[in-house]
This record gives sequence, structure tokens and C-alpha cells, in this order.
Amino acid sequence: MSSFTTSDASPLLAEDPPFQFDQTTFEAFVADLESNLDLDAIAGAGDRPEDKRAKVIELQIEVLENHCLDIAAGKAALGKLNAAEYGPLMDRMNLAVSCAYVRGLLRGKPETLKESGEMTREECITFLDACVAMLDLKETSDALRAEFKKAKFGTQQVVDGALKSGDGMSGMRLVHEEIVRMQTTMLECCGIQADFGVSQLGLVRTTFAGDEEVLQKLDTFVERMAKAGRDVLKFYEEGRSMGSLADKVPMQDDGTTRVVKVSHKEVDSDAPSAQKGNIEMKEREERKQMDMARQMAVMQQDILAELLSWDEEERKEQLAFCKQVRDEFVQQAMSVPPAQRAAFMTTVNPDLQRKLIMLKLWDDMVARNGGVAPEIKKTKGANPPVEKADEGDGRSIAR
Repeated sequence: MSSFTTSDASPLLAEDPPFQFDQTTFEAFVADLESNLDLDAIAGAGDRPEDKRAKVIELQIEVLENHCLDIAAGKAALGKLNAAEYGPLMDRMNLAVSCAYVRGLLRGKPETLKESGEMTREECITFLDACVAMLDLKETSDALRAEFKKAKFGTQQVVDGALKSGDGMSGMRLVHEEIVRMQTTMLECCGIQADFGVSQLGLVRTTFAGDEEVLQKLDTFVERMAKAGRDVLKFYEEGRSMGSLADKVPMQDDGTTRVVKVSHKEVDSDAPSAQKGNIEMKEREERKQMDMARQMAVMQQDILAELLSWDEEERKEQLAFCKQVRDEFVQQAMSVPPAQRAAFMTTVNPDLQRKLIMLKLWDDMVARNGGVAPEIKKTKGANPPVEKADEGDGRSIAR
């Protein structure tokens, strides 16, 4: 547009150039936005998620008004930003907005919760989007790490000079239970009674069978929740391999190590052997993790070889079946009561795991090919080109 009008309807000269952001002005706008999204105002905007969303938009407009003469021109300028040039700042802006919205949601639950009927499409999307955004909050990652730490270090004791502690598997169970608790909390913050909401989520793939947007959001939700757990484990694994003993043993606020039970009065004299025992235990765990990673890499290579050995028609049939199995498994998992879901997730049998891995490997190949299924050219009688396919690089199924 060649001209625009200020908020007080005073016309600008027709030859004035349209408003546009540069790096400096856009960064100033983002910083202003980050500091002026009033959580109290968002939380108090109303009971419904759409009320809080509307308040976030209103606050964005107020900030935008401080940076340009005309709101329409400001919105147009935002829409013209080049992601290649302004990508990091755009991510900051979007993160600030989504985090403010979710924090506003989490400030309180509506007085009346929906507990019968059916979850609508809008309610389903609102919940799934809010849960995914919730994982971007620092307080979420802090809470999940704290749950893992409870099991990993919460029962530490010095026995016969050796430092004993909980195990990573029990830590991951606590992390999973915390993720489930967060989901049920978010359901009620979105106005859906928890038990009713859980039962409805188990029906999403049936209720919205032909709705690609809803199903895609559900897949993103499931993947992000799984990734949240993996990120916690990765955080402690990296800290253990790179840090000192002080990084591995939790400290109290006063800087002292928390020890639940001590079998000897003279603990200090046993400190070196306790450290040695702890380090040896960690090394054994690391070797175990590496062995498991190698086994997974071998399995993925084998699965990829089988996948690439099929002709196109057979591959389509097998992948369609894998997708059906995956969808049924996710639907079953979502229908299990939250308190029992951790135990249910351990029931994955080898055949199901193989199908899930196969589908994940193929989806990764499609994603890296711009969303289009790659054309597999294979010489008759030749071995499948596993060594040329970087998709079999040891990636985890849930990555």
C-alpha cells in the first residue's frame, strides 16, 4: 500500500513509504512484547481459553501501537518479515506469546467444567496446542527434571562406604506421571473435567478420523510428550558424562550433600571410596546405555533394509498396516486412566515396536524429502542400499 492512516485518522502524505521493521526496530518490538504481556490481565480475562487468547491479542496490539503509527500497517509489516532473515526473532516473538497464553491458562480453572457430551473440535485443538506450548515453559522442564531427580537421588544412602541411589527407570516413571498430571491439569484449565477429557482423548482418532489437522496435532502432541521425557534423561546423561561428582550428587540449598541414611559415624573417612563406588556405578550405567543404543541402531538398520527391499506396492501396504497399528496403540494409550498409563507403556511387544520403528523411519525419510515419499530405485537382485541411506543412523523411534 502507498499510504495509510494514523490511529487518529490524520492522513499521511501519499508518497510516504509504508511502515516496515528492520532488525533494530523488530528486536525492540519483541523485547517490549516479552516484558508487557501481563499475566494477571490474561488470567483475569475470563474463564474460557478464547477469552485469554483474545486478551493476548489485545496486549500484542497495544505493544504494536507503541512501535508504529497504524495498526494495520504494523500487522502488514509483521506479515512481510522474511523468516530467513528474522527467523530467531520471530521464534522469540511466537514463544513469548504462546508462553504468556499458557501461563494465563494455568493461573486458574473455570468455575464450571464440561463433564458430559463430546469434546468439540475446537476444544480438542485448544487442549492439544496448549499442552505442546506448555512444554516450552522453563517451569515445565524444571518440574520434570525435579521428578527425575527424586528417583535418581532422592533415596541416596552411604552403605559400607559406597553411595547408593535410585535408578533411571524409576526416574522416568515419575517423569511420565508428572507429564500425565500436567495434561489433566491443562484439561481442566481448558474447561474440561479431567476424567471426561481423558475418555474423550481416547476417541479422537475415531471422532475426527478424516480431519487431517486434528490428527496431525494429536501426533505432534504425542511426539512432544515423549520427547519431553527423553530430554530429561538426556539432560542428566550429558551432565553425568561431562560433569564432576558435584554435578552428579544433589546439593541442598546450603551446599551440603543430602544423605538419607549413614551406616557409619565417620562418613568423611569413607568419602573417597564412596566417590569411587558412585563413579563405577555410573560407568556401568553408561556402558549399558551405549549397548542399548548400539542394539537399537542395528535393529533400525535391519528394519530399514527390509523397508527398502520391498517394491512400491508392498511397501505402501506394509506402511498402511503399520500406521493402523500405531493409531490403535495411541488410541489405547489415551484411553487408559492416567495412573495406569505408565504401566501400559511398558507392554510394547517386539513386533509392535518393530512396526512403530519402521513407520518412524519412513516418516523421517519423507520429511527430509520435502514431505514427498522418496523414489526407491533398486537394481534387481541387489542388496538394499542401506549404507547409502542416512535414515538408518541410529535414531531412536520416538525422536
